[in-house]
Amino acid sequence: MKKRVLFLIGLMAFLMSFAIVTSAQESVPVREPYVTAKVNVNVRAGDGTSYRRITVLPTNQTASIIGINSRRTWYQIQTTSGRIGWVGSSVVTVTGDLTNVPVVSAPAPTSSNSTSPTPAPTTTSGLSDLSASAPKVEPNNPTCAVAFNVLVNINNAGPAKSNTPATIYVEDIYNGATTASFTTVLPQIDPGVNYVVGGLIIVNTGGGGVHTIRVTIDPENRVTESNENNNTATTTYTLSGAC
Repeated sequence: MKKRVLFLIGLMAFLMSFAIVTSAQESVPVREPYVTAKVNVNVRAGDGTSYRRITVLPTNQTASIIGINSRRTWYQIQTTSGRIGWVGSSVVTVTGDLTNVPVVSAPAPTSSNSTSPTPAPTTTSGLSDLSASAPKVEPNNPTCAVAFNVLVNINNAGPAKSNTPATIYVEDIYNGATTASFTTVLPQIDPGVNYVVGGLIIVNTGGGGVHTIRVTIDPENRVTESNENNNTATTTYTLSGAC
């Protein structure tokens, strides 16, 4: 009986120490710069929606930024559980300075085994194709801490009507960080139609500096399109005033 009790005590101590070690291994502190998820964000194996999803960053959860792609449209992150993956810049907000974040090349998407038959190409000729013109700011030189208007023309160059309304995400970027943003909704639009969307934005930092306005169409990838590579547009302006 005594040996059995000692054995159980030893087993419990071992399991408790294992749990403590596991917990310590799974807890990775978040450091600046970091992202905060605006929605439940898919974390992917590379910088594009063609890469497989490896986990999800829940709404309002944070993760450290450890890299950025060359177009500065995707961030490589490390979650608090230690998982490393990529998230699109349009579905997260950034805290901290990105100046020293290294540019990282994502791995090539996993290809099929060379002995497998080549799949037939997907037909995309009958889909919508949304694209944006360079956004326009009004007035041309906005003033620090004063609301100004951002307008962008969206065109459907495809032969089909967009299958669902789309989110339009507009952000102001200064020194690699998003300073302000807003979202609006683009309704379903017919082929060959132009649609102007816009909204007010207030920027409270970077007075006297050159800012970038970036517009992203359908950051959640809900619209089925023939071309997913023309869904962003940018313009630059100088912010007047001191802030």
